[in-house]
Amino acid sequence: MRWNPDDIESFIEAKEYIDTVIIPVHTLRLQEMNKEQVQKIRKLEDICLYIENQLKGRVLLLPPVFQYLASNSEDYAEVFQRFLVHSVQDGGDAFKHMLFVTEDDELAAGMKEHGAAVFHDFSLGEIEDRDGLMETGNRGYQFLLNLWKG
Repeated sequence: MRWNPDDIESFIEAKEYIDTVIIPVHTLRLQEMNKEQVQKIRKLEDICLYIENQLKGRVLLLPPVFQYLASNSEDYAEVFQRFLVHSVQDGGDAFKHMLFVTEDDELAAGMKEHGAAVFHDFSLGEIEDRDGLMETGNRGYQFLLNLWKG
């Protein structure tokens, strides 16, 4: 289920059966805004949509979260990671599983340190076609299945 009025209505009716949320997380470097960065964000969202499509009715795909970085913002990145993981965990009574999806290895490592499940084993720059997107989406799907298994 996606973050739109129709799916949210279905989610509310069936939320006792939906125990997983998928949260795409982007790092947006303000001094590097360009077409490539926008294309990467779109690819990340497409990966999340692919995973959600495979598990329609079992997961809720939330809107993307952005980490905005300017140069020299290392301390802020750590604060963001802690804030994101803990704020979602504080609201976690609604979901047994929360899967964050990001390409940013530093962000993923920081989030994992705070106990988050993060799928990040991919490079958006290397995904050039639909087949690459599907292959990465399938790995994300398997990652989520393994998360469910414990």
